[in-house]
Amino acid sequence: MEALRWHGRFDVRIDDVPTPTVDSPNDVVIAVEACGVCGSDVEEAKHGPLVIPTVRPHPLSGQIAPITLGHEIVGRVVEAGERAGVEVGTRVVPTPVVWCGECQACLTGATGRCEKVGVVGLTSDGGLAKFVRVNGEHCVPIHEAVPTAIAVLAEPYAVAIHALKGIDVADQTVAVVGFGSVGACVADVALAGGAGAVVAIDPDSRARNRALAGGVRAAVPPTGAIDLSAQLVFEASGARRGLATAVEAVAPGGTVVLLGIREGENPVMASKIVFGEVTVIGRVGHDLDAMRVSVDRLSGGSIGSRFREHDVVDLAFAKSYLTGNQESQRGRKVIVQP
Repeated sequence: MEALRWHGRFDVRIDDVPTPTVDSPNDVVIAVEACGVCGSDVEEAKHGPLVIPTVRPHPLSGQIAPITLGHEIVGRVVEAGERAGVEVGTRVVPTPVVWCGECQACLTGATGRCEKVGVVGLTSDGGLAKFVRVNGEHCVPIHEAVPTAIAVLAEPYAVAIHALKGIDVADQTVAVVGFGSVGACVADVALAGGAGAVVAIDPDSRARNRALAGGVRAAVPPTGAIDLSAQLVFEASGARRGLATAVEAVAPGGTVVLLGIREGENPVMASKIVFGEVTVIGRVGHDLDAMRVSVDRLSGGSIGSRFREHDVVDLAFAKSYLTGNQESQRGRKVIVQP
């Protein structure tokens, strides 16, 4: 089968690889219906390796580059191990986060902080292919009536749901730094949660226009962040100045939640955090519970109706897109049907 694989920085190839089969009792093989392209895929293609193992195999998957990309997957189970917990024929969304189940974090239920944490599509072969093998226990069934373009968003919505976990957004002013896929999902979940106003912060006017069309109160470039005084700010850009922009946008006594991940120095005015008594929280990925909530809410229609513009492409377009030779309009989701 054909698979879109990361070989190195700016070296993403469509390779012919063996079709995966069940290797353990917990495995399932999924026929991929669609797979979304995430900003982390773009970052790996242009700036990696960031997460993809290149020196030694990942401790959970045993894999090393080249790796098939893609972790925002929806598809149908075509083969299942005897302890997979899901039947052949079931339409599912797999949780891409993989954990050991043995470390202190896992034993306390914080699987996203697993000492050996892995991600399907980054540390093991992912869904930018006809078929993908995953742990059946990590799969969440999704109703047949949910359109492909909505079902494929279950993973980024799970990230947003995990980001807002335990945070009351009702009647609050919420700012979202970076209005890509995850930023849009955060905004949608916040609006569904009764946020008083949501403001999008993005340097690209196309992303700001789409945010406005989807129902945010305002959309401003990063230079406008300093005047916002938002009670809650979610940094979803991963840009070098994203943290600084988030701190500029937050009100005294407010909270900044960091979702975007970018290595290297991130300049920030620490005095505003200290004197403003600003709370800074880190949130990474999601857990299985967040994926279940995501699927349930998408199926029920309480989220997923805003910010829905997308492009459906093939592997060849995705290859060029990841390396910068093709462009999807900023703010539009890229969905691959292998």
